[in-house]
Amino acid sequence: MLTPDGNEIHGTADEAMAKRLKEYLFEPVDVTLSGVGKWAREASRWTLLEFWVTDVQEVDFSGVEDYLQRIQGSGTGWDDFDDPVAELLAMRHVE
Repeated sequence: MLTPDGNEIHGTADEAMAKRLKEYLFEPVDVTLSGVGKWAREASRWTLLEFWVTDVQEVDFSGVEDYLQRIQGSGTGWDDFDDPVAELLAMRHVE
């Protein structure tokens, strides 16, 4: 398995899960894997040692562009203020 940042992770799955995973083998499909991991910590850095796959879901990107356009078009409301920084500081009780 490859993580989004390009790291390779080795995992284990039972036969039933392996059969579900085989449809994604060699396919350019993004999936989310759930499972149980065994981690090691060394000098504040965590390393995944083992991963037992318990579920797989195909990532559904349909509608993402429409969703982002709706969010971007809705605005944040900060444009309604003459001085948004002063308003934020007032909300935080900072003078």
